[in-house]
Amino acid sequence: MLLQMLALAAGCISVEVNRAPAPSKISLSDRKAIMDLISSYGHTWDNKDAKGWTGLFTEDAVWLYRAGGELKNTIHSRTARLNFANEKLEQFAEQGIQTRHLQSNTLLTRKADGSIHGETIFMVPWQTTGESAPRLIHTGVYRDTFVKTKQGWKFSRREVHVDHE
Repeated sequence: MLLQMLALAAGCISVEVNRAPAPSKISLSDRKAIMDLISSYGHTWDNKDAKGWTGLFTEDAVWLYRAGGELKNTIHSRTARLNFANEKLEQFAEQGIQTRHLQSNTLLTRKADGSIHGETIFMVPWQTTGESAPRLIHTGVYRDTFVKTKQGWKFSRREVHVDHE
């Protein structure tokens, strides 16, 4: 009798473990891929890799920058994102600025259309050549929409909400 109960319990557990996730749930593999994408955003920018940074977005993704609650910049195409990144990262290199994106406390929610919405808190310190320590320049929240493509998860929208003016 005890063996039958254990076998029955084991069968129930295995059914639960092997069951496909509910449509509103995010699988561990998707969650990991999205978290890697978020990390890649910081690494590519901080390493001044404009092409790599641009490749994290879908072709028609929207990138928005808001400071102090006001929209300051919007980019709608891959070419415009690449031009923006090349220009900004070249300026940083010329000025001896090293950025470091620190991103944490990410919350992910699956939407009805299969996309995933995310919110990530960030801090960005800068350190210039000759400075003994970095200075905190930005804090804020990224509000993202992620879509799964043939190449994996990509940003289809990234809103940068900086806390200050």
